[in-house]
Amino acid sequence: MIDQTAKILLVEDNSGDAYLIRGMLAREGSGKVDLEWVTRLADGLERLGRGGIGIVLLDLGLPDSQGLDTFIQAASQYPQVPIVVLTGLADESVGVSAVRQGAQDYLVKGEVDGKSLLRAIRYATERKRAEEALRQAYDKLAQANWQLNLEVEERRHAQEAAEYGRQNLFAVLNTLPAFVHLKGSDFTIQFANRRMKEIFGEPEHRPCYEVLRDRREPCEHCPVLEVLKTRTPQKFEWTSSLNNRTYEVYHYPFPSEDDLLVLTLGIDITERKEAEKSIRHLTHELMRAQEQEKQKISLELHDTVAQELAALKIGLENLRDNARAMPGEKVSSQATDLLAILQHPVNSIRSLSYNLRPPDLEHLGLVQAIRMHCEEVAARTGLHIDVNAAGVEAARLDYEAAINLYRIVQEGLANARRHSGAKIVSIRLVASHPKIILRLEDDGRGFDVAGQAALNQQHRRMGLLGMKERVAFLGGEMRIESQPNKGTKINIEIPWSREGHGVKEKDSYN
Repeated sequence: MIDQTAKILLVEDNSGDAYLIRGMLAREGSGKVDLEWVTRLADGLERLGRGGIGIVLLDLGLPDSQGLDTFIQAASQYPQVPIVVLTGLADESVGVSAVRQGAQDYLVKGEVDGKSLLRAIRYATERKRAEEALRQAYDKLAQANWQLNLEVEERRHAQEAAEYGRQNLFAVLNTLPAFVHLKGSDFTIQFANRRMKEIFGEPEHRPCYEVLRDRREPCEHCPVLEVLKTRTPQKFEWTSSLNNRTYEVYHYPFPSEDDLLVLTLGIDITERKEAEKSIRHLTHELMRAQEQEKQKISLELHDTVAQELAALKIGLENLRDNARAMPGEKVSSQATDLLAILQHPVNSIRSLSYNLRPPDLEHLGLVQAIRMHCEEVAARTGLHIDVNAAGVEAARLDYEAAINLYRIVQEGLANARRHSGAKIVSIRLVASHPKIILRLEDDGRGFDVAGQAALNQQHRRMGLLGMKERVAFLGGEMRIESQPNKGTKINIEIPWSREGHGVKEKDSYN
C-alpha cells in the first residue's frame, strides 16, 4: 500500500491513460490515494514549485516537451522529488536512458497493472529516501572529515565530532530497507546495517566475497577496486546464489579518517523482476487474443460478406445485360432476389459492428442491452435465459463499467453455451450501494473449480480468466461455485458510489 501521506503528481496528456492509472491506484490503494493530474510539463513544474508532492509519474511525450528532455527538465529543477517515467512500447529505450540519468524507474504504458504500478511507486519512494539519507550522511561525514584537518589544538574536538557523525550515519543506515556495509581495499566488512545482518548473517569482520558469495577468494573484476581507483560510484544488478534474490547494488567511495572505503547499498528488486516477466506473459496473451479476433473477423468477412457481395455483383451484371430482353415482372423478381442476397452481408456487417461496440448499450442502457443480447442468444441457441435487474436503471455507470459488465455477461453466456450443456441460465443484476452485484447461474454439468483453474492456466483458456480480469479491472471480486453435475454459480461484486463510477455525468449508462 502507498504511504497515505505522499501526494502523487501525474503528468499525462492522454485522459484515457490518466483514468486508467487513477483507477489502478484507487483500487490497489483502497481508494485513499491522493493524486493530482496535469497535462503539460509547464503545469507540472509549476505544481512542484508549490511543494507537497511526494512522487511524480511523468509521461515523456507531452504537448510542450518530448522525449528524454522532459525528464531532464523536471529532474534538474526538482532533484529531491522521485520520478517514475511513463513510456510507450516504441519509447522503452528512452525510459532506460531516463533511469541512467537519474529516474527512479520507468513503466511501459499498456504493460503495467495496478500491482506493478503500486510496487514501482513504493520502490521509487524508498530508493529516493535511501539516496537522500545516504547523501545527507555522506555530507555529514565529509564535514566531519574536514574538521579533522583543523589546527592541532582542535583535533581532539574534531575527532569527537567525526565519531558522533559516524554514529549518526550508522543509525540512519540501520533504518534503511536496503542492505548496507562498509569495506576497504582488503574487502573486510567494517560495518553492516541491520538489514544486511538479517539477510546474510553477522559478517564478523569477514571479507565481503565470503559473506555474500561464499567464496574463498575475491571475485574477478570486482567493481570495488574500480571505485577505490577512480572514486566513481558503480551500479549493477546482482542475483545472490545464497537466497536467489535479485538486488540493485550501488558502490560509493566513502572517505574515512585513515583510508578510502567503499559503501555498498543493495535494494531488493526481485518482485519487480518477477512482475516484468508477468507483464511480458500477459502482453503475449493479449497479442494472441487480438490476432485471434482479427482472424475471426477476417474469416467472417471472407466467407460470408465477400462471397455474397461477389454473387450480388454477378447477378447485377446479368440483370444489366439482359434487362431489356426480359419482361418487367421477371426484372422485378430478379431485383427482389438480389436485394435478398444483399441483406445477408448487411446483416453480417451489422453483427460484426454490434459485437465490437454494441449500440444498444449506448442508446438503451446496460439493462436493456443485456436483455436484448439474451433474447438474441435464446432465439439462436434454444437456451432459456431469465434476466432480472433492480436499481441499475437509477445508477449512473460510466461506459467503462457498463461495457465491462456487458462483456462479463456475454462471456458468461458463451461459457454456458459452449461448455456446460445448460438448458436454463439465470442472470441477476442489482445496484445496492456501495456495490453492483451480478450473479450468473446455470443448470449445466458443472466442474471442479480448483482443477479447472489450473487447466485454464496450463492451456491459456481465456473465458473465465477474461471475466476475472474485467472484474479485477473494475476493482471487484469474483467467486465461482460449481461441482460436477450440479451446475455453476458465479457471484461478482463491484464497488459503486452514488456519485457514479468515476466519470462525468454525460458519460453515464443506465
